[in-house]
Amino acid sequence: FKESLDEDNLSHYFNITVDPSEYDILKKEDQRSFKLENILDEKSITGFRSAIFSFIVGGSIRRLQQKKLGQKIDKYTFLVHTDMKKKSHEWQSEILDSLFSKLTICIDRDIGNYRELIRQSYDDLLPSLKLSDIEIPPYEEVEKLFCKAIIDEHYKTIVVNSEEKEIEALTDESGELSRDVPFTIFVGGQILDRGITVPSLLGFYYGRSPKTSQQDTVLQHARMYGYRNKYDLAVTRLYTSPRLHQKMKWI
Repeated sequence: FKESLDEDNLSHYFNITVDPSEYDILKKEDQRSFKLENILDEKSITGFRSAIFSFIVGGSIRRLQQKKLGQKIDKYTFLVHTDMKKKSHEWQSEILDSLFSKLTICIDRDIGNYRELIRQSYDDLLPSLKLSDIEIPPYEEVEKLFCKAIIDEHYKTIVVNSEEKEIEALTDESGELSRDVPFTIFVGGQILDRGITVPSLLGFYYGRSPKTSQQDTVLQHARMYGYRNKYDLAVTRLYTSPRLHQKMKWI
């Protein structure tokens, strides 16, 4: 948090402010405040949509960098953690499904504002990318890989709840949540409070705010600020409300 005050430090770009009213939209369906068919245009969910675009744009940038350097190409993950209720997780998964379905149609037909949204995410990541001593892929290459990831379905949304059998099915031999596509979005509740390991995280959409905070739980959540590869950090973002960010800072 101290380093985030320095504009020449990667930490300065890590936190992105989200309007807390988005958390209410993500709890349950309410057509008065949000319509799925308007997922790419709806202003009431700008932060959430930007988080997903930033994740895939950032992951595309890293995969292009790794390919050029002849390195192993990583599979990246994103975490959505705003609520404990399973119905909320199902609704969030439905929102994500609609987002990807609408994106697929727009890219396939070359309609809508998808290019504008990709470009915005790319531009938002540039300041931190410029602090890294690694070549930044040109926008055209990033857009092409982004579109390919959507059309070829190189993404997956997985809801992670606390059933033991479900967790066993989702984790690999090392105890980490497994990945079999380039971009995996985990949506979850209580199990994420228990310190399960999510590898290669490039983004978080965090809104977990119980009326009474348990210190050990909040400290588990603070692992979001833990060590990661500096090149990954250049495209990693935490989307959360000002109040939750201040709570983490205070701790």
